[in-house]
Amino acid sequence: KKFRWYIFFFLLFLLNKPLFAQFTTPEQTIVSGIYTFIINTEWKNENTFKTFTIGVLERDSSFYKQCVEKYEEISLKNSPVKIQLYKSVNDVGYCQVLYVNKKFNKNISEIAEKIKGNNTLLITNTCKNNRVTMINYNNILKKKEFEINDENIKQAGLKLSSRFFDFAEDKISWQELYMQSASSLEKEIE
Repeated sequence: KKFRWYIFFFLLFLLNKPLFAQFTTPEQTIVSGIYTFIINTEWKNENTFKTFTIGVLERDSSFYKQCVEKYEEISLKNSPVKIQLYKSVNDVGYCQVLYVNKKFNKNISEIAEKIKGNNTLLITNTCKNNRVTMINYNNILKKKEFEINDENIKQAGLKLSSRFFDFAEDKISWQELYMQSASSLEKEIE
C-alpha cells in the first residue's frame, strides 16, 4: 500500500510538471510586463519610429538576453523591435523604453537627465527616487508589483491607456491587464 502512494505521488509530480514551469523569476515577470506597458502607452512621436528600441541598462546580460528572446522577432508600434544593452550610464542612448537594473538606482537622476526630452519610458526596479521614476517595480510578491508616476510619464511626452487607470483604481487586476497583453503578444508573434 505504501508503494502505491509513492507511485501515485511520482505520477502526480510528472503530470503536473508543466504547472511548475509556470512559476517565473522576478526578472521574467518584469520582462513579460514590459510588453503590457508598451501596448498601454502612447508615444506622441510613435508615427516616426523606424525601430522600437528597448534599452537595458545592466552590468551582466541576463535580463537583456531574456528581452532578446521575447521581443526581437516582433513589431511594436508598427516598427521592428531592437533590444539594446547598455553596460554603463554613459552608454545609454536613444530608446523608447529603458529598463534600469536596480544596481544602477544610485545613478537614477543622471539617467533621467540623460533620457530627458527623448520620449523614453523609464522602467526601474525598487528605486526609491520617486521624483524621476515612471514605472517602478517595488516588490514582485506584493499585490501591486509596480508603481506608476503618471506626472513623470506625461512630462516625457507619453500617455497611459485608461486600462492602467482602471488597474490603479482596482477596477481590473494586473492578471487581467497582463492576460489581455499576453494575448496580443501571441498574435504579434504569429
